[in-house]
Amino acid sequence: MPIITKAKVKALLQISDSKYDTLIDELIPIVQGVIVDECNNSFKDSNVYLKTDTISFADTDPDTILDSLSGFVTAKFAADMEIVVEGSNHNDGMYTIDTIVAGTITLIAADELVTETAGNTITITKVEWPRGLWNTTAKMIGYDMASTTDFKNIGISAESYGDYSRSYAIAGETGEYPKKIIGGLTRYKKVRYR
Repeated sequence: MPIITKAKVKALLQISDSKYDTLIDELIPIVQGVIVDECNNSFKDSNVYLKTDTISFADTDPDTILDSLSGFVTAKFAADMEIVVEGSNHNDGMYTIDTIVAGTITLIAADELVTETAGNTITITKVEWPRGLWNTTAKMIGYDMASTTDFKNIGISAESYGDYSRSYAIAGETGEYPKKIIGGLTRYKKVRYR
C-alpha cells in the first residue's frame, strides 16, 4: 500500500469531486519519495523481511523478484505490500508487490528492475507507513496542487485582492515545502551518518 490512498487525500483536503483524481494519483508516489528522502527513513517493518543470497531479479514485463528457496510466502509477504530491496547491485529501492507465490514476487507494471543474478546477500523488507504521516502527506500533495485555483492558498507567502496586496515570509523553509507543512515529518527523521 502506498503512504496514503487517494480517498484519504481527498478527505483530508476536503475534495468531493473527481476533478483532481489523476493529479493526486501522480503526486502520491512523488511525495512519498520526498518523505523517504527528507526523513532518511524507509519505514521498514522488521517483522516481515527476508535476507538471503538466493534472490535474483528479472527485467520482464511485469518485472519479477525470484527466490530459488521459495521463501517469500513463508516470510509473510503479500500482494499490495510495498517493499524495500537492499544489497543488490542495481535494484535497491522501493517497489510494490502485485502478485506473489512462494518463489516469485511480481511487481506492479510501473516498477522496473534490471536483470541481476543471485549471489549478493539481499534483504527485502515490508514497508509500514505510520498513520501519523497522512495529514502531512495530504498537505504536501495539496501544496503541490497549489498551481490550481482551488488550492491557491496552501502555503502562500503573498496574496493580493484588487489594489490591496500583502506578503509575508515563511520562516525556516526546507527544500520546496514550507516548514509549517513538513513539520509533521520531524518525529520520523533518522540521523544521517557520514
